[in-house]
Amino acid sequence: MTLRDGGTIGLGLLPDIADADALIVVDAAELHAAPGAVRVFEGAEMDAQVGRSKGSVHEIALSDVMTAAALSGSRPERRALIAIQPEILSWGTEPTGAVAAAIPDACAAIAGLVDKWTR
Repeated sequence: MTLRDGGTIGLGLLPDIADADALIVVDAAELHAAPGAVRVFEGAEMDAQVGRSKGSVHEIALSDVMTAAALSGSRPERRALIAIQPEILSWGTEPTGAVAAAIPDACAAIAGLVDKWTR
């Protein structure tokens, strides 16, 4: 298992994605939910979510890299987005209280996907 902070490097992630057997992305996303809400999107649901209107620079980069992976035939079959509803969209280095409180739920979602995919 490899962990990578993709930040906003966009297409620079393509080689990592092409080499992956599976992909889990954790990011902020507009879910039209309360701040800190966590939702998991797998496969085609992930593709649809990252293709929607963008609420942050992260989503734009993720949309670009996932489209490039699909076009190059290197998009992992097993892929998921664990999305957390942000409280604010301004730049910062620390999560807001609501997002920080959601981190254990996001970690549980990651563990659930890894367990499901490795059975």
